[in-house]
Amino acid sequence: MLINQLKSKCNNDEIWFSTYEVIAGHVWRCSCKARELKDDKKTTILVPFDNRSRSSPPLPNAYFGNAVFCITPTATSGELISKPLSYAVSLIHETLMASANDEYFRSALDFLELHPSIPTFKSSSVSFSSWVRLPIYEADFGWGQPLYMGPCMINTAGRSFLIPNPPGSDDGFTLVIPLESQYHTNLFKKYFYDI
Repeated sequence: MLINQLKSKCNNDEIWFSTYEVIAGHVWRCSCKARELKDDKKTTILVPFDNRSRSSPPLPNAYFGNAVFCITPTATSGELISKPLSYAVSLIHETLMASANDEYFRSALDFLELHPSIPTFKSSSVSFSSWVRLPIYEADFGWGQPLYMGPCMINTAGRSFLIPNPPGSDDGFTLVIPLESQYHTNLFKKYFYDI
């Protein structure tokens, strides 16, 4: 299984990375390779995370609003490609761990107040959102459970989603990631499965 192969390349007795971190790191590296970025090109991965429980005091369960922020691990394309997968994964892991606190949450709010319209996406960036824990196939609007669910439109190259497969299919996931051209998409597929 692809996920187990990826995890075996990263995890050891000293450190354990989550499935999310490992797949995100692999997507980030494959995206850099497929886009044929120059070695010195800075690249980021935007990783959204929920701050509801990280704020102090925590936001109430009934809070209806956006409490999601993105962390942005950064490296050069050359670093990501020349170093092992565990390098990209550890950048994501370390940034998540450093950001999982109220101080970061407050700092991010202050930053957004000072800079209300920040362009978040550049051509060398990739974002990675996981919807695998959302109960999307449990929804029933009166005509039965959905047969398929996915993003209706993604108009930004590199904005990726990991979504659960429909009930009745395998227990795996589907990765949705548009790139700049079919050429880049074909290269991405090659690198993604070439482990």
